[in-house]
Amino acid sequence: MGRLCTKFLTSVGCLILLLVTGSGSIKVLGEPTCFSDYIRTSTCEWFLDSAVDCSSQLCLHYRLMFFEFSENLTCIPRNSASTVCVCHMEMNRPVQSDRYQMELWAEHRQLWQGSFSPSGNVKPLAPDNLTLHTNVSDEWLLTWNNLYPSNNLLYKDLISMVNISREDNPAEFIVYNVTYKEPRLSFPINILMSGVYYTARVRVRSQILTGTWSEWSPSITWYNHFQLPLIQRLPLGVTISCLCIPLFCLFCYFSIT
Repeated sequence: MGRLCTKFLTSVGCLILLLVTGSGSIKVLGEPTCFSDYIRTSTCEWFLDSAVDCSSQLCLHYRLMFFEFSENLTCIPRNSASTVCVCHMEMNRPVQSDRYQMELWAEHRQLWQGSFSPSGNVKPLAPDNLTLHTNVSDEWLLTWNNLYPSNNLLYKDLISMVNISREDNPAEFIVYNVTYKEPRLSFPINILMSGVYYTARVRVRSQILTGTWSEWSPSITWYNHFQLPLIQRLPLGVTISCLCIPLFCLFCYFSIT
C-alpha cells in the first residue's frame, strides 16, 4: 500500500492520490465531480482506471469538519458506469460555512482524501408540477413549484429558465429568463403559432451560490390555438370569395339553360 496522504484540500475534489503497487489495484483518475442540492444531499462521482463493483469494493467515509461532535458517516457508492462510481451523501440543512472531510477506501486501503463544501457547487433540485393555466385572457400562464422551504437560502435566491419549443421541431424554441421570485411566467398566446403543439420545461439555479443549473423539470405539452386577427383572415376570405363567385355564376348559367 502506498504512502498515506494527510493534506486536506480546500476545494471540491482536489484529490490526493496514493501510490498503489501490485497488479489489479484500484486507482482513481483525475478529480471527482461533486455538487449539492443544498437541502439534503450532496453527490460525488469518481472515474476509475478499470471496471469496479462500486458497492462491494469501495466505501466513502465523511464527516463535518471544525465541529467537535460531528458524526462519522458512511456512503456506499454505486455504479453509474463500469468505471464510474457515484455516492449520494446525506448532508441535511447545510449552511455556507459547512465543509466535509471525505475519505474513499477500498477495503483497508485509502485511495484518496479530500474535502467538499456544499455551498461551493450547488445544483438545485429540479422544479416540479409545471402547469399551464388557460383561463387568462389572451395569455398563457405557466406555474411550477419551488421545492425549497422558506428557511432555506435558495427559497428566495433561485432564478428560472423556461424553454418552450415546438413538439414536431424542438430546434424551434423560445427561452424566457425569470429573475423574480415567484415561480410563474405569463406570455401572449399569439407569440406562438396557432394550430401547433408546443412543449415547455423549466430549470433553476442559484444567483448567490456558485453552481450550475438544475436538471430540467418534466415537460408538458399543449395545443396552441387562437383566432387569427381579421387582417390576417382577410386574404383567406378574399381567396375563397374569388373561387366561390365564378362557381356560383356557372351554376346559375347552367341552371337557366
